[in-house]
Amino acid sequence: MLKIIKERKFKYIYVFCFIISTQFILGNTLKIKGSIAGNITDIIQIFILSVTMTIVYYLIYNLIQRYSIAKKQNTKKLKNKWIIYFLIIIIFWLPAFIAFCPVILSYDGPIQIYAFAIKEMAPSTRQPIISTLLLKMFYKIGLNIFNSVSLGMMYYSIFQIIVMSGIFAYTTEFIYKETKNKVITIISLIFYALYPINQLFPLITTKDVMFSGLALLFVIRMYQLTKKENRILEYILVAILGTLMLLFRNNAVYSLILLIPFIIVILQKNKSKKLVILITLIIITYQISFNLLIKIVNGEKDNNREKLSVITQAIARVSRYKEKELNEDEKNRIEYYFGNINNLANVYQENLSDATKAIIKTQRVEENRKDFCNLFIQLGIKYPIIYIDSFLKTIEDYWYLQDYALSNIKIQRRSCLELGFFYITDGKNTICDYNLWPELREMYKKLLEQNYYMKIPIINMMFQPSLYFYILIGSILYLKYKNQADKKIPIIFLFLYFLTCFLGPGGILRYVYINIISTPLIISLLIKEEGEKN
Repeated sequence: MLKIIKERKFKYIYVFCFIISTQFILGNTLKIKGSIAGNITDIIQIFILSVTMTIVYYLIYNLIQRYSIAKKQNTKKLKNKWIIYFLIIIIFWLPAFIAFCPVILSYDGPIQIYAFAIKEMAPSTRQPIISTLLLKMFYKIGLNIFNSVSLGMMYYSIFQIIVMSGIFAYTTEFIYKETKNKVITIISLIFYALYPINQLFPLITTKDVMFSGLALLFVIRMYQLTKKENRILEYILVAILGTLMLLFRNNAVYSLILLIPFIIVILQKNKSKKLVILITLIIITYQISFNLLIKIVNGEKDNNREKLSVITQAIARVSRYKEKELNEDEKNRIEYYFGNINNLANVYQENLSDATKAIIKTQRVEENRKDFCNLFIQLGIKYPIIYIDSFLKTIEDYWYLQDYALSNIKIQRRSCLELGFFYITDGKNTICDYNLWPELREMYKKLLEQNYYMKIPIINMMFQPSLYFYILIGSILYLKYKNQADKKIPIIFLFLYFLTCFLGPGGILRYVYINIISTPLIISLLIKEEGEKN
């Protein structure tokens, strides 16, 4: 037994099982009691569960290893199957397109179209300018060329469908070429073609669609750069992809910055030097492009409200649960930045920071940054558990596998995807809802907007954002155990991006869509490593 415990493999399995056990126990405690404070039994339960899981996993793994027979890989010359994969995905996506034609006007899209395409207001950096310009372009094409803004938005949907299905087809072909494994290739194709969120996401007016597609391409090309020597054109292509990716979602830039030290430590000196230069170039090019876009469209830089999610949630939770313990100075300072403290406590939502961010007076924060930071730190020192609970509850969907906040739609007013249609008009031209297949639309809305997916055992886990977080952790640990450097970089980038979302307004699935659609790629890299080892 001692010999098994000392095994390197056993230790890595235990680390992962410990992480999973911790999220189960702490998540359940937070869900039932509302706080993780002062519960020594949790530590005991974590230890027992992690040890049990490790033993079970270790036994199953060794049984599979003992009785599995390695099959020789098919080394026949591969044909270009991209167009076949592309057409298959398009065919399976067609019913969703018919049901929701011309477009799903939800999230920030309707606001962007109304403000910047109809009212002709200057674009704001609150939403990526490139995303706003894309929506405006198709709206204007419909208005000026086809005399129908509905047709314009339909072509917007078609554009995203073509782009995303093309990227998924390219990814599927890449998986086949890398692994020579027909089973994982077929599973990947089925996932891209039939997973309901993949079918509907290209129809939605949100920046997360194009960002996720570009990020998936970026991850694949980054992996290829770590494998072998590449021509300068390859680096230029990755630089363009990386810049476009960042323009569609700003927080991805922090992932790239944090990735640099990992590249230096993990890769050989020659490769790491080239990649560090490449990432630095991407960040510089992005910043130049970002500022240039603002000047070209006469855009406005948004305030820092969106960056204050963690802070506003923490102070709001203190205001709700500890108001009677606060002294007059603390209350006055909170009200100076947020208005009435009772209102702040009442609008506080555990799983979403939008309400608390909406009432913060950003101008006062900008004028008194030092005092605002001191207030945040002071309350944190006084109520550390409240702060921890606030952070964990806000992004619970990202770390707790058993979190069913989305299923409580009547209470939380949240759903997996927003599939409603907001009518937009300038008085003369209206984006119409064709509603060509109402029965299928209703099925999708029940499944994802009313969260019926929660009633499907096992399958419902595919819609839990936290699942993809632990897939990343497990993959990193596995590659660390196997000492595979080149595969770590793209997976670490995806992991770092996921971590940046922890600082966002809540555990929202569309923010981590890139982590969902990159799962077949990640699994294929792990399978390829196992095949190489065999």
